[in-house]
Amino acid sequence: MVIALEKITKIIARHFNVTPVALYESFAPARESDLPAIISFRQERLSKSIAWQDDAYLRWRYDFSGSVSTELNRLMLFKINGEILGLIGVDFAALVCRGERIAAFNPLDLLVASHVDGLGLGVWMSSVLLRDHSLMFAMGASSSARTIVQKSFTPMPDLGCWKYLLKSSRYLNKKIHPLLLPIITRCVDLGLVVARKWLARGKKKDWQFAPVLNFSLHADALEQLVGSYRDS
Repeated sequence: MVIALEKITKIIARHFNVTPVALYESFAPARESDLPAIISFRQERLSKSIAWQDDAYLRWRYDFSGSVSTELNRLMLFKINGEILGLIGVDFAALVCRGERIAAFNPLDLLVASHVDGLGLGVWMSSVLLRDHSLMFAMGASSSARTIVQKSFTPMPDLGCWKYLLKSSRYLNKKIHPLLLPIITRCVDLGLVVARKWLARGKKKDWQFAPVLNFSLHADALEQLVGSYRDS
């Protein structure tokens, strides 16, 4: 990893016509004063639809004090001449494996500017973080980060999200007249119960959902599962 990081650092530094030292200095924690530029950058790369909630999300997710002395979730920026060209979030966590607690981090919200896409900037930012921390893990990849994640890790599944309505009152609250809301929600909730029973009918499934209370108890099975995917 060190050799690969040195090589890609030289390539990216040459592209921006800066020294490797200056390249590293251009990668630093975001401060609160950076928020307007960060939101604008994310809107440009993701979608204008995130504008209404992005400020609240970023303030909730990350610390913007600029400190690196404590393990607070932070958003790292890569800027050249004051322009944001890339960013990556650092979500600190502790993994428990076979009774041992291991400090780790999960990379989040990884984005690079469109005109430097394909340069390897996302992989470089991930590699710098991995150099500074002991363990990095990922749980799937969004469409905007799929290529970067696949270059940094073994092939990962697409990041997916599934939601199922359990109670309809909050969903129908702004759509139904208040006088009719109790009656309609009872009918809809009853229909949802029937639908769940209907979906659960038939043969016993060969899969199940269960909470993982201790990762170490499942580590061996997970390792075997990952190995089976690599062999196939």
